[in-house]
Amino acid sequence: MQILIADDCNITWDEKLDFFMYGGIIVDESELRILAEQLLTIKKVAEIPKERPLKWTNNKWHSEPPINIELHARLKNQILDFVASSSCKIIVCLSPQSFYHKSKGGEENSRMGIDPETQKRTQCYALNDTLEKFQLYLEEIKDTGMVFVDKFGTSIKEHMNTHCSNLFPKIEHPNIVHPIIQIDNEESYLHQINDVVLGAVYFSLREMEYNFLPIIKDNFWMETKNDYASILGRGFNIYPLIAKAMYINQAKKNLESKFIRLINRV
Repeated sequence: MQILIADDCNITWDEKLDFFMYGGIIVDESELRILAEQLLTIKKVAEIPKERPLKWTNNKWHSEPPINIELHARLKNQILDFVASSSCKIIVCLSPQSFYHKSKGGEENSRMGIDPETQKRTQCYALNDTLEKFQLYLEEIKDTGMVFVDKFGTSIKEHMNTHCSNLFPKIEHPNIVHPIIQIDNEESYLHQINDVVLGAVYFSLREMEYNFLPIIKDNFWMETKNDYASILGRGFNIYPLIAKAMYINQAKKNLESKFIRLINRV
C-alpha cells in the first residue's frame, strides 16, 4: 500500500513565480512510522514540543515565539536529508496562477486576487491532476494507494467535500482506495514532513540562489535514474497540458527549463 500525503503550496498570487503548486510525497506503508519517528527525534533533540508543528515557514505557534531562524533552517535540512534517504516519491503539479485567479485590474499583468470561488476551482483542478498522476504511479508499480490531504479551509470545505465524494468510485482511479481522508497538517507528522518538501521545491524555483532540489532529486518520480529530464511529466508536472495562450506556453517552457537547471546544479 502506498500513501499519498498531499497539500497545496502558495495559493495566493506570487509575482516571483506566479505558479500555484499542489502535490506531495508518496510513502510506502512500511516507512510511515519510520518517517514520523524521525521527525519526532529531531524535535526532541532541538527541545521542540512534539505537538508544535515543524513546517517550511517559521510561523508563530500559539503564544510562543517563532523557532530561531538558524535552528529552523538546520531542522529543515535534516528533514530533507532523511526524506532523501527514504524510498519516498515526490509528485507535484503546478499551474499558472493567472489561469485560476481573478485579475483585479482586468489586465494580464495586473495583480491577481483570490476569492472563495477561484479557490474552489484551484483546489479541484489541482487535486484532480495530482490524483491522476498518483493513479499512473500505482499502475506502474502495480500497487494500491490511499490519499491523505490537508484539511480544506472553511470557505471551500463543503464544496471540496462534495468534490472528493464525487471523485469515487471511478474507472479513472481503480488503484486508489476511497474516500480521500482529510487531516490537519498541524496534527499530522507526515504532513509536516510533506510541507517541508513542498516548501523546498517551491522556494528553490522561486529564489534559485537557495537550491534544495539536488538533495531530493532522486525522490522525484521519474522514468530512469540517469536522466533527470525524465522527471518532467511524472514527478514534476505543469498545467494546462495544452496552453492556448502564448504567454502561458512560454511560462511553462521557462519553468521546465529552470527546474532541470536547478536539479542538475547548472
